[in-house]
Amino acid sequence: MRLCGFEIRVGDSLENNGTMNPRCGTQQHIPSDQEGIVSCNPTVVGRYVTVVIPGEKKTLTLCEIEVYGTSVL
Repeated sequence: MRLCGFEIRVGDSLENNGTMNPRCGTQQHIPSDQEGIVSCNPTVVGRYVTVVIPGEKKTLTLCEIEVYGTSVL
């Protein structure tokens, strides 16, 4: 199965499981045999990173997520 139409949200709120935080980047399509890289442009600041498929009520299983950032002055 491939990952299609997902959103990455980054922010400081846990309201609605973080789905109210600002969206990072755009919706992506990643085939099941490939890895994906999502870059936030413009840069966003937040404590929580949420991966969601809008409108779907299904379980989302991801093998690995790596989050990189820089310090905020």
